[in-house]
Amino acid sequence: MVKIRKKSELSVITNAKKLANYVITITEKSPKKFRYSFVLKLHNLCIDLIENLYLSNSIKLGDERRRDYQLKSFTTLKLIDSISLMAYESKCILFKQYELISEKVYDCDRLLKTWVLSDDKRIGIKQ
Repeated sequence: MVKIRKKSELSVITNAKKLANYVITITEKSPKKFRYSFVLKLHNLCIDLIENLYLSNSIKLGDERRRDYQLKSFTTLKLIDSISLMAYESKCILFKQYELISEKVYDCDRLLKTWVLSDDKRIGIKQ
């Protein structure tokens, strides 16, 4: 048996993956009429979020592109929250599901802010 060593990931990436998995799981049961509107958009936004976080993490500290991807991630989180609210209001998802998505978005947002502040501190930008 071969053991695969997994490099530890940033918490924000781990949480973004959990958010994406949850969104994908709950939207499987959404009415068919929403599959190509809310469901597809939420899936794509979750994938974009993970992609932007990985891209940001792959760029060295101090490079402007790193911050650009972090800022795109903030925007994507806001869009996920807004579209999930619209999905709830349209009866695509349940209120409890919307609530849980909002909590997960908040957690990702908080972790992303912590990461950005940490980057700023490391490169010497005062807050």
